[in-house]
Amino acid sequence: MSQTKDNHFVPRFYLRNFTKDPTLENGWFDFYNLKGQKHLGEIPHGSQMQERYYYEKDSEIEKMLGEKFEGKHAALIRGLIDGSEEPNEEWLIEMMLLMHFRTRAQRDENLAFRKHMIDTLLDNMVRSFKRYLQRDVPWLLSRIRDDQIKDIVRTGSYERYLRRTDTARKGVEHFLKIKEEVKGLRCVALSNTTQSPLVSSDRPVILLNPFLARKDVSFGRTGLFQMGIVLILPINPSKIIVCYDSGIYEQINETSVLTTEDVANINRLEILVGVEGIYSIILPNRILSAIPEICREKRDPQIVNVELPGDYLLTYKDYMLPTLALSFLREKKGTDQISLRLPYQRATTS
Repeated sequence: MSQTKDNHFVPRFYLRNFTKDPTLENGWFDFYNLKGQKHLGEIPHGSQMQERYYYEKDSEIEKMLGEKFEGKHAALIRGLIDGSEEPNEEWLIEMMLLMHFRTRAQRDENLAFRKHMIDTLLDNMVRSFKRYLQRDVPWLLSRIRDDQIKDIVRTGSYERYLRRTDTARKGVEHFLKIKEEVKGLRCVALSNTTQSPLVSSDRPVILLNPFLARKDVSFGRTGLFQMGIVLILPINPSKIIVCYDSGIYEQINETSVLTTEDVANINRLEILVGVEGIYSIILPNRILSAIPEICREKRDPQIVNVELPGDYLLTYKDYMLPTLALSFLREKKGTDQISLRLPYQRATTS
């Protein structure tokens, strides 16, 4: 049985890179509470981004993550920060995916998505259950009302399917399943030499798709297998990792540096995707004063149903993020001629 009661959904090796002294076991960073709309100032990082029994009481998931992934990911980030390591694209994509799938914000959105799917399909489930009754216990069918059947369906799958700990665990299991399949992305580390620090949040990985957003497509824009996907992760106040679809965007020069506008827009996106808090080595007044205004722009992710021919229903989640200028992202020539067909899957390369 796991002895770890408080499970981190953003790993400590990542959080400490935004503290004043990353070598300290529980160094302090500057923190803004998004839920309470309050600047807390400097606080220890170790007690943040965690939840009691996040992966269930008897789960060994956090131990597995630490032994199998976090050690090498921590070493990789340290090497990228001090310049002793070249980007290992396989490990960087792996780290990005894990940090995306394990957050509490992602878990809660997955719960909402599951609930939506069940509610949308509940009538179909009832019809299927009635067919089962008709076939195997017809005498019961005449004695049970539709609302009672719905209660049976909910009791059998609804509540169990919407357990928070189960959803958190399945998020990690989904990462383990697809991490070998998400290919065709290039990765690069870019430096921030401006006077403004990069910030991060309780949902550090930013998913964008400027290509599909420009095309104004009708089904999804941030699928990990879709053409044009971009993942951005600040790894400390002065460096980010960018993973991008090399089939759509020009190769990003590793000597490129972030512009003042790049940093402002990445920070804006972190504030927009964050749910619980924003942090960095220091949060300057210009960032603190901008947070309330940016928060008023927040739009909750939307779950959208798209009806297709043949009585098919496609459901996707739209993160509702604005398309902001990023100087290092440029589309290749000829992308306007690309034929778009659902689900806009990108060509992968090994």
